[in-house]
Amino acid sequence: MKVKVVPHCCALTGITDTMWNDKGLMKKIQDHMQVNPTDRVDRLTDHMYALNSNDRVQHPYDIRINNPNITESVEHPENPN
Repeated sequence: MKVKVVPHCCALTGITDTMWNDKGLMKKIQDHMQVNPTDRVDRLTDHMYALNSNDRVQHPYDIRINNPNITESVEHPENPN
């Protein structure tokens, strides 16, 4: 099966060698990507609230995200061993 992709609809991803060698940029990426569990829950909760309260999302798509109790898993993580 051949897949045809429209070039102007594609975006390159990844980190170039120049970006990789930029220690300041790499530190910013690391700070953004490595988030402690409590902050991660806060960010996800804020994102769910923003989606649920945005009329541009609600009206045409009628999307509603339930607010799961994710704090329980952060406070009492399962032991993987």
